[in-house]
Amino acid sequence: MLPRVLRALTQVSRGKKFIANLEARRHGHTNYWVYRQEPVRPEQWRFYVADGLNCFMWWWIFVHMWYQWGHVAGEFDYPKPEKWTDAELGIVDVDLD
Repeated sequence: MLPRVLRALTQVSRGKKFIANLEARRHGHTNYWVYRQEPVRPEQWRFYVADGLNCFMWWWIFVHMWYQWGHVAGEFDYPKPEKWTDAELGIVDVDLD
């Protein structure tokens, strides 16, 4: 704080303009950046669009999970246990005489 004041005083003594040096300015597009203030609230229609897109996304996910479950879990034929042999099931043959 003190160096800034001393710098401003020396510039005054030299006859320079020091007002532009003391205030912070942003030379960007829009001035939405705020410091120690409440931020600018977006327009209400943006919330409606975001909610609509959110609903559409979850509808898409749930409908396709319900009607096209094979894309997620994979489509394969279920094995028939009647076709398995005793060796595949790990059953020891009793007739070893």
